[in-house]
Amino acid sequence: MIINESLDNVINRDEIIICDWDNVIQFIDKAWIIGMKNKMDIFEPYFDLSIVNTKPTDFITSILAREEYYIDRWLLRKGITRESVPDHINNEFLNIYLEDPIFYEKCTFLIMAQSLKEMVAQKFCNKVIFLSHTISNNKDWRKEIIFDRHFGKNKKFELNMLPLDVPKHEWINKNCIDYTTFIDDRFDIIQDVILHTDSSKKTFIMPFLGYNEKHLEKKDFFILCENKGIVFSHYKQQFLLNWS
Repeated sequence: MIINESLDNVINRDEIIICDWDNVIQFIDKAWIIGMKNKMDIFEPYFDLSIVNTKPTDFITSILAREEYYIDRWLLRKGITRESVPDHINNEFLNIYLEDPIFYEKCTFLIMAQSLKEMVAQKFCNKVIFLSHTISNNKDWRKEIIFDRHFGKNKKFELNMLPLDVPKHEWINKNCIDYTTFIDDRFDIIQDVILHTDSSKKTFIMPFLGYNEKHLEKKDFFILCENKGIVFSHYKQQFLLNWS
């Protein structure tokens, strides 16, 4: 079944929540695009960065509504394919993220960060596990600093990071088979966890973004959810300004 309602109404039982970080807890895309703008001479021949010259509200709206998950693929100029972009340009793109020591300091927090912080204060919430893929091996000290600052004082919060080639369902099956709620911005990862873990009668939550909107039309997925007694919910992404 599909529900679209307030987060407070969705999560309402003894909970072990597994939650993604990038674009669920913090909005990372804006920082990545601004990093491209700062090296316009390198990226301009291959990527259309005109979006960064629009009004701030239009800039954010466009990013949230984009149908392509990967920022670099979304910004490719007409006639340019991913395969035709030189390796050194792709490396420069990755380095915007990898080499910026304050990357996550630039990233706005999202509504789920506040919602989870409020939930762990309730008796029904046993644990919140942030489970995030990372490009740099299986550690990211920048994300650890943000976690410690905003969540680390509460022992109910836990941060785990995975290499890109390790599916989240593998970690779950080894470490947390009794989870009750799974939150991620990628539909393919949600579907993978449903198919490869003990997902019956559990809750799956996804922020409503352009790159996952089309998946909400998949009838087979919702039949699967109904057969397994799964509650699938989506919510509108919101930003938290000056959040602490």
